[in-house]
Amino acid sequence: MNLRLEDIRYEREVAQAINQSGNVYKTLSVENYLDPIGIYGNYNRETNLSSPLEIFTPSSTFHFTIVEKMVKTESKKYARANIPITELAKISRRTQIATEKIVEAEMTPAKPQETPEDIAYTTHIRVGSFKGFSPAQILLQDPKQRDSLEETMLWLEKKTNFSGNAMQAAAIREALTLFDTGKLAQKDNISAKVISIHDADYRPLRSTKRKDGKMMMYTIHIKCYPGDSMPYEVIIKNVWAEFNEMQMVAGTAGEQVKVSMRLTESDWDNMVEGMLRTKRIYENVYGAYELENSLKSQEKKYKMEFPEGNKYRSGVSFS
Repeated sequence: MNLRLEDIRYEREVAQAINQSGNVYKTLSVENYLDPIGIYGNYNRETNLSSPLEIFTPSSTFHFTIVEKMVKTESKKYARANIPITELAKISRRTQIATEKIVEAEMTPAKPQETPEDIAYTTHIRVGSFKGFSPAQILLQDPKQRDSLEETMLWLEKKTNFSGNAMQAAAIREALTLFDTGKLAQKDNISAKVISIHDADYRPLRSTKRKDGKMMMYTIHIKCYPGDSMPYEVIIKNVWAEFNEMQMVAGTAGEQVKVSMRLTESDWDNMVEGMLRTKRIYENVYGAYELENSLKSQEKKYKMEFPEGNKYRSGVSFS
């Protein structure tokens, strides 16, 4: 059977990850929105060839969308954000560093002096305003957070359907015990480490602008927790607000949605490789066209500057 174009369902998708925990079903999709210079997008082929070897227009991005669905109730929410292609090299390098730290964590044996108390320092909280920090870090930085941290612990203990909640609750309880008995102290050698893969705060999705002048703004944070079984986390927040071409206009924000998703090392590696692979495909297909434009321009300018030619000149002639 021959594949028909109308049968293709996800023509822009380059990678996908699925995560189900209890009654919550999450999907992270990465889609291709790359535009080669002079071919598509806002650039005119005839008048915007000033830098053909840049290959991609500044608006070229990968779209990240997290969909969170409650299996029993069928309720659903989603959040989306953009990763500019100019950020891909940094994301790839930081992922390589994160991979090294993950391997180090796997190979490092438990230290003899470590005790069960240390989970207060090494376990990361994954929910609420404390996300990304260990309970010990929170109390050491701001002891006034003690009661709020206890409330988070009680909430985690009730949510038994979510994997990892019991460990987080146990870590908070241990930290509270150490704090209340005056034994909580800085332990730099085992403090929780978080690697930032990508951070972007409140950028506009201009294509979403509504009649009321508001457009969807997004933040996206991608982090790695090297010691975790699901070490990567993507956190996206959307809010509708007015944008003055510089920043979100204060007091106009509303309709906020925040969704996060944990990923295994393999899932995140597949995301990064999907973006890199797509970039390479575009470069292989359109690179020759852009290189030809560059060489033709060089040849034309050379002939204008040196009408008699130069036998020592190197390059490709298209005359």
